[in-house]
Amino acid sequence: YTQTPLALDSTITHPTSLLLHMDGSNDGTTFTDSSFWAHTPTVAGNTHTDTAVKKLGTASAQFDGTGDYLDYASSPAFGFGTGDWTIDFWVRSPNWSAGSGYGTPFDMRPGSNLAGCPRMFFDTGNSNVPGYTDGTGGTKCGSNVVMVNDTWYHIAVVKYSNVTKVYTNGVTGASGTYPTEYADTTDYK
Repeated sequence: YTQTPLALDSTITHPTSLLLHMDGSNDGTTFTDSSFWAHTPTVAGNTHTDTAVKKLGTASAQFDGTGDYLDYASSPAFGFGTGDWTIDFWVRSPNWSAGSGYGTPFDMRPGSNLAGCPRMFFDTGNSNVPGYTDGTGGTKCGSNVVMVNDTWYHIAVVKYSNVTKVYTNGVTGASGTYPTEYADTTDYK
């Protein structure tokens, strides 16, 4: 018997579009994508890794809210189509109320509102509850969970069977400012 290792093939559908562990050294600016696609970001502002405050691994990404972000070039991997998908991440803030308007952990719009370009945000004017829009503007759904300073939260935006919901620590809100689900037939290109 001879074992033959499988080679990665770009013609195969790879279900993970971007996988960031945010590991690294303190004050590092390297953000490795562990998915098949190995996307490389443009690092903007003061974005860096921090080894003192982390949920998993060796570090976490730190964004101070003043022009910090990771920018990824357009890719076929980010075209979710009309099928099921999930975007999830861990987040923590030392001061949720420090900002004004909306904190945005991901935004796939090309600079303006455009259908099929998802955006996740924290509404700092509304107890920092997580919200979601399909890119057309206006909140489509949220988890209605109030975010508390210095606490880690697992956030997931899940589209399943044409319904999109936002979950905080595995729970979607049952009431509150935003609807808890969105009948979603959007083609995410």
